[in-house]
Amino acid sequence: GVVVANRYPPGSRVTVVDSVLIAESRVAYRDAYGLGDASACLVVHNVNLTGSVLTIARTHVAAVFRDAVGVLVVGGVALSSRGALYMDGILVQTALGLCVLVEGGVAASGGSVVAFVDSDFLLCKHAVSVRGAVSVSGSAVALVRSDFVLTEDYAVAFYSTVSLAGGSMLLAKGNVHDSVLGEMLYAAGAVTAAGSTLSFVRNRALLPRMLSLSLSIVAGAHLRVACNDAGGRVLSTAEEYAAAGFGDAASIDVAGCDACDRDTYCYAPGTASASMKGGVCVCACGSGGHGEACVPVGAPALPP
Repeated sequence: GVVVANRYPPGSRVTVVDSVLIAESRVAYRDAYGLGDASACLVVHNVNLTGSVLTIARTHVAAVFRDAVGVLVVGGVALSSRGALYMDGILVQTALGLCVLVEGGVAASGGSVVAFVDSDFLLCKHAVSVRGAVSVSGSAVALVRSDFVLTEDYAVAFYSTVSLAGGSMLLAKGNVHDSVLGEMLYAAGAVTAAGSTLSFVRNRALLPRMLSLSLSIVAGAHLRVACNDAGGRVLSTAEEYAAAGFGDAASIDVAGCDACDRDTYCYAPGTASASMKGGVCVCACGSGGHGEACVPVGAPALPP
């Protein structure tokens, strides 16, 4: 097992890359980390990033023991002042355990980013589960091109409330979920957006319902959707999205598959424009925008 502990000064760049972590039996960690009986291949301990970026990339994690956790983020995630946590190109596999478990909630503010990009999650009960409140202010949370394969239940599960405010964005784009027992995204508590955007584009789910949550859109917030496939059918109207779990049809902004809407595909504060190129909606970043969605903090360049 490996522990990545937060002992880095503000402005640090820390990357775990090209690693293979496999556990066929429980992994015990020494008492200094206060993990108790918790066991996981990779433990990310007390993530508190102020202007720092932690990236886990091109890494294979397999935990195949009973009640396994692949990646355990313990002590919660606190990001501020353009801090970022990127999981990029990871493969996490369990024997229907929890692939990524965040214990302690997530708080992101001041132009910060939490992102899962180009990753595969295999044989998970949940691919990503968060036990604790999620609070996002002036920041971005992104789930992009992840495959949730042979998932027993919900792909992404929030076990408390989720709050987005102050120009934040939750972007789910190009994800695939093949479970017949649970929706792609579940929230036990209320999901509230104020002055922020929830955007779901080009996702594909096996069930006819994609979301299971109670959504409150207030104070200038938007729920934007485009070209999602649920139960083998591309959703095209607000009423169809409402039936798929997206809430009140009157609160849903629907864009067509051939549309390239900046506010749907891109983090608006960092985006100058958006245009269709080769059938793909491409965001052109303005000042302060980085990466394909023009989020406030870009992923670091990885070694070849």
